[in-house]
Amino acid sequence: MTNAGPDVAYVNGAVIEWARLRSGFTYAQIGNKLRVTEDQIVAWEKNQAHPPFDKAQQLADFLGVPFGYLFLSNSPVEKIPIKDFRLLPDSYRPSANFLNLINDVLLRRDWYRDFLEDEGEKPLGFVGAFTARDDPKVVAADIRSKLHISPSLRMSSYSWSDYMTSLARHADEARILVMRSSLVGHDTSRRLSRQEFQGFAISDKFAPVVFVNTADFIAAQTFTLIHELVHIWIGQSAVSNPNPASLDAVHGTALSVARIEQFCNQVAVEVLVPRLEFTDEWEPLTDREVMIERLSSHFWVSNTVIIRRAYELNKIKREEFFTLLDQFKKKLRPRQKKGQFSYFRNIAPRVSRRVTRAVLSDLKNGRMLYRDAASIMGLSVPLVAKFSQVYR
Repeated sequence: MTNAGPDVAYVNGAVIEWARLRSGFTYAQIGNKLRVTEDQIVAWEKNQAHPPFDKAQQLADFLGVPFGYLFLSNSPVEKIPIKDFRLLPDSYRPSANFLNLINDVLLRRDWYRDFLEDEGEKPLGFVGAFTARDDPKVVAADIRSKLHISPSLRMSSYSWSDYMTSLARHADEARILVMRSSLVGHDTSRRLSRQEFQGFAISDKFAPVVFVNTADFIAAQTFTLIHELVHIWIGQSAVSNPNPASLDAVHGTALSVARIEQFCNQVAVEVLVPRLEFTDEWEPLTDREVMIERLSSHFWVSNTVIIRRAYELNKIKREEFFTLLDQFKKKLRPRQKKGQFSYFRNIAPRVSRRVTRAVLSDLKNGRMLYRDAASIMGLSVPLVAKFSQVYR
């Protein structure tokens, strides 16, 4: 079963199989999209036939790989371009969505860094100002100070989502690019997995980036945001799956991945739930579950963070810590507040408000083409044109 001719793409079937497995799409989904049979795709993978050139281009586009990859003699080995702090099995391979997302984020970071240098901006002093050997309380105090995180900010919020938005806005004002999304670009069919990653940080003296996966529970997103900000403060780029329930002690002086993650968790808890305020709010005679629920809403954090804080400050014993975790396991906060979906409203949080403002400013002043703006923002040219008219 072979075919030949000038319109045939002599691609490597093994690379097609690699790209299919990497994408997570089934034969049926690919066949649907390309209007070919599943048998044809199997034949391409076994090098029993080769696709027409236009179908090969469509295939590469749908599977999320550069067209040239399909002609490689061996399947490429892809690596995450920033340090991976997740504890994942050796068999783990990053998904196409995750890799594409990081590349999109790096593109925006690079462009915005050049934009800032053209504007004559200076490096940020807080990036890498500390290490994981410093006192978590001191680092937390510096983050709260630089981002103006205070009880009044928390008290003025009316929901987990509102508090998260306020924290992101304050980070933005400190010149940190906060990006929040559950999608790759604007494609609603390319969703990010909260099991794969919760967030990542890119340490940069000019344009530091924090990305939060909004596919996660909303209360967990707040902790992820602050955890990743700690990575900026210690100058350590990383992909993370922050777990506030982790209490494992890390011994020794070496700054291992486990030690750094433990430190970031400690700082994040202190930022979100300051020990003095927690102590004032804790009522030892109140029913534990009622108390934890109340403090969770008071500080806009998950029940897990409150339980951890109670244990750290000797309000509960270790055995009760695990008992309470089990009791609250099924009481997770909703991922997002339900409401009317607004496509344009989600563009700026996805690419960061700073990048959005800078791109639209360059468009308005004629320093950028709509084509380039579309590439940076992950939109089509018509959508960029419409968005530039409605964004405020």
